[in-house]
Amino acid sequence: MPTDAPSVAPTFSPTSTPTSVPTSAPTSVPTSVPTHAPTIMPCPIGKHVTALSKPGDCTQCELGRWSNVTANMKLSCANECSMGKYSLKRKLSSDDECTSCPKGRYSNTSATGQTAYVCELCERGTWGDVDAQISKAAACNHKCSNGRWGKGTGLSALTQCDTCSPGRFSAALGLTADEECTGCERGRWQEEQSSVGNVNNSKCTGACVAGRYQPAGDLSRGNLNNSRCTGACGIGRYQADESIGNTNEEKCNRLCAQGTFQIGLTTGNTDDSKCTGIMKTCVSFPVVHRCASFPHPSLGFLSLPPSSFPHPT
Repeated sequence: MPTDAPSVAPTFSPTSTPTSVPTSAPTSVPTSVPTHAPTIMPCPIGKHVTALSKPGDCTQCELGRWSNVTANMKLSCANECSMGKYSLKRKLSSDDECTSCPKGRYSNTSATGQTAYVCELCERGTWGDVDAQISKAAACNHKCSNGRWGKGTGLSALTQCDTCSPGRFSAALGLTADEECTGCERGRWQEEQSSVGNVNNSKCTGACVAGRYQPAGDLSRGNLNNSRCTGACGIGRYQADESIGNTNEEKCNRLCAQGTFQIGLTTGNTDDSKCTGIMKTCVSFPVVHRCASFPHPSLGFLSLPPSSFPHPT
């Protein structure tokens, strides 16, 4: 007698009439009369039945999902790639087949329907050397070191951080631009231009020489030569000490001695060797007297002819 429902296992000989519902699997030998509906084979691992599937049609699991069972259920692909992973292919059968977020990236969400872009990038100035991370703190576990800076995102090695350019240095971590590196002080510059990634000002060995200075109005730093040392002690003035790297004219505080003056237009002097002019006695009839001498703010001591000041009484 035929059963009203399919048997648990196929019969070894055909039934005389079809069962009222199809069996879940084909019988080992054909039935004498076909069943009224086809037998539906279960979907293999990595596939499932969707709402639009025809009987027997199986669809690969969507990106970011996987299945490890054989079934006709629509929910057999309910498993999602875990946080820190994503999927670029279908028909996955386990979470191990999902792809881990690479170094310098992380993901704290499931990856259903997502591609590699589900993995967030470590921000500028940081980098990470561990993959499959689910938090920024764990994935971006390093900062660009002192003397370096990072302009890109998603960096995965220290060598991907750029170095502070010549004339600049940095002791700070996690910089994001070369401009954030500190420039050599005003009045100084870096002579060894092949040296990059410096962490202090030890390479800022160039300096404006004595008698010259970087003008107070010139605020540029990080220079690579003496082109900013445009200020010089004026005519009749000179710098007496040996200080270098000056940033104003304060050190140009010596004048030619009274009774002398500078001959020539040389500037940037460091001693009084240019003060070779000697003031002579001036004659003004009927009185004989010396020409007056006075300090000038830029020209040192000068002499004037008698017509320029009152005659003594």
